Amino acid sequence: MFKFIRRNNTQLIKIVNQKNYPLRLLFLIISCFIFAFNYNVFLAPNNIVVGGMTGLAIIIKQLTGISTSYFIYASTVILTIVFYITFGKEKTINTIIGSIVFMIMITLTEPMAKSINITFSSKLIMIILAAFLQGISNGMIYRGGFNTGGSDIIATLFVKFFKISTGSALKIINTIIIAAGALVFGFTNAIYAIIILLISSKLVDIVMLGINDSKMCFIRSNKWKEIENKLNFELNLGVTEMGNLGGLFIKKDPILLVIVPYHTYLELKEKVLQIDETAFITSYDCYMALGGYKKTILPF
Repeated sequence: MFKFIRRNNTQLIKIVNQKNYPLRLLFLIISCFIFAFNYNVFLAPNNIVVGGMTGLAIIIKQLTGISTSYFIYASTVILTIVFYITFGKEKTINTIIGSIVFMIMITLTEPMAKSINITFSSKLIMIILAAFLQGISNGMIYRGGFNTGGSDIIATLFVKFFKISTGSALKIINTIIIAAGALVFGFTNAIYAIIILLISSKLVDIVMLGINDSKMCFIRSNKWKEIENKLNFELNLGVTEMGNLGGLFIKKDPILLVIVPYHTYLELKEKVLQIDETAFITSYDCYMALGGYKKTILPF
């Protein structure tokens, strides 16, 4: 039975990976170019170590004189081979594609960086622009189901061998690399790196998940019918009645499910409490509702 489930899951993953593949590959190329351009033009020349193998490459260059691109090539090839040996072909293919495209873009943008001279009246403006470019490019790479190798591979190995989450593994890796960058380049550059990391992480979430511009609300009240009518006719909101059973399987009034835009959320809460001050309301950020109120960014 479990073999059947695993086989079906594998087939499902293959179908998902093949969906819109040419379009996803195009976005990978564009996003890797943006990532590499941002790295060679803004991060590496200013010695800003944001984490990952690209950040480690800046430290290695400062200490040994080895080119950042050479270090990225070598580390990516070694880590990809280790990943292939550990996880096999199926899980490695998108990593290999992402790594190759990224290395090509690093090669193309490195001479561009030497010929481009962009100056800012404030370094903070440069930091914000670098954070924006890094967040958007990383988000599009991950959204397409790819990665550029490096610290992503190390994090996956941490998950396998140390039984921790991917997020925790990346935090450990990036913290160590940023701390090393602070020792080499100073505390100020480390603060810049942290600012970029915080802003870009938020942008990655937005690109990956969409803009959470609505709330999913569950409402429990004895006056549910009156609440439902008010939400339907005064706020023009769709309401779904959900079955509700108590701990002793005693039938109770239904729970109301409502997807509401942010700008209407407070009005919904006030109208519900006007009808029933004891109403129980729980709400969560809603990134997407198929067939309903939603906002998407990318076509895949």
